[in-house]
Amino acid sequence: MPRGPAAVILSAVIMVAILLVSGCCCYAFPLPGIGRFVFVEHHLDKSYSAPRDSGFPPMPLLDPLYRYDPSTRTLTPLLQPDIKNAYFTLLYGQDITAQGYPVNGEESFLFPVKQLPAGTQDSEIDTISEDGTVSLTYLGQQITLKPGETWSAQHETTETFNTTVNGSPRSVTANVTVNDSITNYGFMSRSNIQ
Repeated sequence: MPRGPAAVILSAVIMVAILLVSGCCCYAFPLPGIGRFVFVEHHLDKSYSAPRDSGFPPMPLLDPLYRYDPSTRTLTPLLQPDIKNAYFTLLYGQDITAQGYPVNGEESFLFPVKQLPAGTQDSEIDTISEDGTVSLTYLGQQITLKPGETWSAQHETTETFNTTVNGSPRSVTANVTVNDSITNYGFMSRSNIQ
């Protein structure tokens, strides 16, 4: 039996083989390597339209929790400074811009993904291939993006908001035009996180 590093590698190969033969595997995708991750960003530009006579107060969105600069490939978490040291193999950013009534503003979130499949409210990331290609499902539609590719579409929906004003319940339903774009920025180094 080998000793040292060869024994560790042999043990890992045997463990993976056992997991594959038994039909269970902790990860549904290859690990991108130490210090690397895949970054996928979903931008939603929402335009709201609702009657203003409902007595419903305008609602600002939360503040952005990150910024991403594609020209420098710099990701800046604003309220998640410890994310650079967290364990994940994919980072999913969601950036929402809203205008109109009753919602206005911008908010963004970062979702570290440890294993797949993993999802948010409307999307699920299914697989990542060795070259960084990401397959995901968004609103029931299968989307495959190679590194550097962007998918975009527009759809119409409605959203209902509820609140209490001076002790009285208020509700308003808005028509929403959503311009979606999902970009796979591919593999990034953790040094890109500022």
